Amino acid sequence: MHTTNTAAIPYTVGAKNDEAKPAEVEAVRVSADAAEGASEAAKKAAEGTGMNVVLGVEIRFTENANDYLVYGVSFGDIEKMIRLIPYGITEFYKEIKTRENIILQAHPFRNGMTLAPLDSIDGIETFNMHPGHNSRVAVACRYAAEHSLLVSGGTDYHPPGHHAMCLMRTNERVDDSYDIARILKTKDFLFDLSGALVIPRI
Repeated sequence: MHTTNTAAIPYTVGAKNDEAKPAEVEAVRVSADAAEGASEAAKKAAEGTGMNVVLGVEIRFTENANDYLVYGVSFGDIEKMIRLIPYGITEFYKEIKTRENIILQAHPFRNGMTLAPLDSIDGIETFNMHPGHNSRVAVACRYAAEHSLLVSGGTDYHPPGHHAMCLMRTNERVDDSYDIARILKTKDFLFDLSGALVIPRI
């Protein structure tokens, strides 16, 4: 689930406890049912390809342009996450963090990003291979090592033809969002950068 998108629509987000104090944010309004329906459609499209589709959340708050990745979540968590958009990463972390999930700052060293407070994230995305952005991968890897942060990586797939540039190879099949969170926590994976294997510095 992206909270920003070229097809974004204005969505009024109320207070955490559903009281008044709504705030206008640019967000894609995704209900748990809609997200689950989209996931089922993606799973159907992936049949026979060897790919497995699992839930992950990318979210942006109104406090700045930072993006965050959340794994170890279910469709039932989405509504609560959307309601927290006006409150920022620190409040989001307090409300959403569980033993099962992980919350990562995506591409924290791109232009326009602000480093999140270390007590409000579990880790950072180090290898972000979007061809249109300089994510300063080496800087991100050093920062993660210096602060003992969990790391992740990905292709950041958007344009056609830009796929499989960064994969995470594991020893086991990933069946759901909780598997991703667990594997990232155990650090039992390799990055595959267009066929070149990289051992994360973790």
